[in-house]
Parts: sequence; structure tokens; C-alpha cells
Amino acid sequence: MQIQRETCSSSSPLSPEAFLHSPTPPLGISPRQWLSESHSFLAFDPSPGAFTSEGRGQSLCSSFLASFCQILLLIFPTCRRGREATWASTPALLDGFFSLRRNITLHSVPAETWKNQRKLNGPIHFLIFGSCNLSPAYLVVGGNIESGSFVSSWALSEDRGGKRGRAAGLWTTMDRNRCHSVKLNDGHFMPVLGLGTYASDDTPKSKAGGGTKVAIDVGYRHIDAAYAYQNEKEVGEAIREKIADGTVKREDIFYTTKLWPTFFRPELVQSALEISLKKLQLDYVDLFIMHAPCAMKPGEEILPTDESGKIILDTVDIRDTWEALEKCKDLGLAKSIGVSNFNHKQLEMILNKPGLKYKPVCNQVECHPYLNQSKLLEFCKSKDIVLVAYSALGSNRDPKWVDSDSPFLLEEPVLKAIAKKHNRSPAQVALRYQLQRGVVVLAKSFCDKRLKENIQVFDFELTPEDMKAIDGLNRNFRYARFQFVANHPNYPFSEEY
Repeated sequence: MQIQRETCSSSSPLSPEAFLHSPTPPLGISPRQWLSESHSFLAFDPSPGAFTSEGRGQSLCSSFLASFCQILLLIFPTCRRGREATWASTPALLDGFFSLRRNITLHSVPAETWKNQRKLNGPIHFLIFGSCNLSPAYLVVGGNIESGSFVSSWALSEDRGGKRGRAAGLWTTMDRNRCHSVKLNDGHFMPVLGLGTYASDDTPKSKAGGGTKVAIDVGYRHIDAAYAYQNEKEVGEAIREKIADGTVKREDIFYTTKLWPTFFRPELVQSALEISLKKLQLDYVDLFIMHAPCAMKPGEEILPTDESGKIILDTVDIRDTWEALEKCKDLGLAKSIGVSNFNHKQLEMILNKPGLKYKPVCNQVECHPYLNQSKLLEFCKSKDIVLVAYSALGSNRDPKWVDSDSPFLLEEPVLKAIAKKHNRSPAQVALRYQLQRGVVVLAKSFCDKRLKENIQVFDFELTPEDMKAIDGLNRNFRYARFQFVANHPNYPFSEEY
């Protein structure tokens, strides 16, 4: 069963089971998969007389906000009178009352009160399905209720006679951005699409600030930055401005900064993070990661060199550096900690460290169709470590890091053909490819048009054939080879993965 945005042309009603397994916006994965990771959800059928349960609970005294009821009225304007039914849940049966009439009445306590009464943690989810007299349509809505934010995703289909339809829906008290997030191994959530803020030396620093403001305005909540990018002051100003004008709250933003290898000596780690926090004018970062496993000479220079221009390396045990990151987490300066550009053996060094307190939540690496990192991805999944993809759209071709003769990923004919088929851009296809593999993906752009385009990746799905074709583009080609540390004993790219 294909769920379409405007109409559904199926010859049979949309079954609840089909809906459960169909990837639907705004989730990007099947509701069953998504709900299986949640604490509890409610499921009920609004069809007249169609709902059965283990008993009947008493009515609850207060109601949802009018906005949610209005949404239901939009969806079920011509439903016939229904009967009272109990809300069924997993894992617990909950008291409630649902009455379906021409004018819908829905009684419940505010969700937060209900959660406290039932001693349940996490968001509350509602899965709704049934038959009604309605027009086939697809609707995604969002808004606020007393307890927080909610999103709703609905799929409706009509039988061949056009007389009756089948509705399936998902509603949750989870924040809209949480639906586009992955749960990390320390319990925090990371949005699956992030804004990359790296810019070449010839790009004005103000571009990073302006791009960050536009990104937040259009919906980005994951901002990936670094001390080495040398634009955290501008990015921080942009974030604080959007907090001040009410666009977001601090807790809505997931901010990543990185520990540059000149600060790998354990006694320098906390001070390095505090430098970033001072530039940002923030109290904490959401994620603090080691930028690469190759230590360099301590100091203010990004790339310390000797008289001959050769990079001056340093020898530091990455496990000692990691222990210093753990202390930053304990101090509340960073909510989560992770690594970047580590191969699987270096990850194992951390994971097998005696006295390990916190596992890395992520490994941020170059990842795109020309370097799909399939083996490293599987390894990370097996260790409950999220793979985060940078250079997902190729590279900005900064000669400081990338060879000038590197291929243009977005000119790849296979990507362009798939993009044309879906009426999308090659960039959207490249980003969606990573999301469907379970990879968190970063998209770097300070262009308003591309910022808006790149975030529109949650309302379409690549087919298995599309995914296989993109998999076939892998050539283990790396844009950023880090040749300046190729002689370091911890150089990560000597290993296959």
C-alpha cells in the first residue's frame, strides 16, 4: 500500500497493519518501528461500533485543547454516531472515554497530568485507525497542547466505490523535532538532520551566523560546529538571537562542538571546551567530540608547524583524553560525548578502556555514496554508537583539505536520475539515503534556498531499488584524507574501516 500526499488510488482500504509498516512523514520510518522504541502508546479505532476492549473505564473530567478537537473534526467531518469505548494501551489499560458523533467530543486529562497519575515516563502516543465517510487525503499537522508539542500523521484511502474510506493516524505528545531524532546510548536525543557550519577561510564569518539563523527559522535544531572552524562566536550569537526572539528555547537546540587535537592532553580538555562555551555564551553543549584521533602540538595554532612547514605532532593516549571528556560530562559542561574520524580499532580502544564510565554516543565520519562506510556503520550499530555523516553532499572543495580534481558528487548521473524520478534534488536524495540507513546526516550550506531544500527530506522515501543503486556507487573515495597527519601512529584511515 502506497500512502500518497494528495490521494490514494488503492483498490482496497488502507489497513491498520499496512499503515503501521509504511514509512510516513513526519517520522521517516514506520510507526510500528518508531513506537516500538517508546514507553507506551494508545491505540483505538474510531469506526462506529468497531472498537472492542477489555472493559469500560469512567469518563475523565477535562478535555484536550480545542485545537486538537478541530483537527479531528477536519479529519472526520461526516462520521456516524459511534459508541463509547475504552482506550487500550501497551503496556497498561488506561481509563478514558471516546465518543464519536457528527461533532466529535473527546474527553481526557492533560497529557502531563495523565503521565504523572499513571507513573509512566516519556511521551504519550496515539495510534488511530478506522473506517469513515471521508475524502481521501494526507494530512500532517503540528501544534501545542498544555503539556508540550505534538505532531500528527494521517493516511486516508478510499475503496473503489468511493463510498467509504479507511483512516490510519498517529498522534503524539512528543515534540516535532523528537520525531526526527535518534536516542543516544546515554538517553539523550540527537536530531537526525543537522546543519554543518564549517566554512573555508575566505568565507566571511558572518555567513555562518546568518546561515544559522535561517536554518533555525526553517526548522533545523541540530547545529554541528567546532573550535577549529573559528566561527563559534558568530554561530553562538545566532542561536542566542533565535532564543531571545522566541523562535526556540535552549533545550530545543542540539549543539555539537569538537575538541581539536592540539588540546588532547588531558589537562587541556576542559579549558578547550570552556573556550568554546565562552565564545558561544552558552552554559553547556549537547555534544562534545574528539575531532580526530591524532594529537598535535599544544598551542593556539590550528595546524602547528616547524620551520620547514611540517606539522608538529604529539603523542597522547586517546583513552586518557577520553577520560577527560568524561569529566566534562560529569561537570555538566557537555550532555553527551563522542568521537570523530575514528576507525573501528580506535573505537574498541575506548570501549575496552579499563574503568570506562561512558561509551561514545557517536562517531562522526565522512560518509556519502562514494564512501558509504557500510562496515563501519554495522560495527557502530553493533556497539550502540550512532554514525554521523559529514561531507554527505560531497565537499566544499576547500584546497586546504580537498584535492581540486575530486569528483562532484551531486553531478553523479545515478543520483540525478533518482532525483528526477522523485521530483527531488540530488542533494535531497543523498541526504535521504543516509537517513534510511540509520545514519545521522549533516548538510552544510549557508544559502537560504538550499537550507530550505535540504530539510525537505522527511516526506518521501527511496525505494529498495533506489537504495541498491546508490549503494553501488561506493568506491571508498575520501574527500578529506587528512594527509597532514598521515605519519601519526593514530592515523585512522590506514584501516579498512
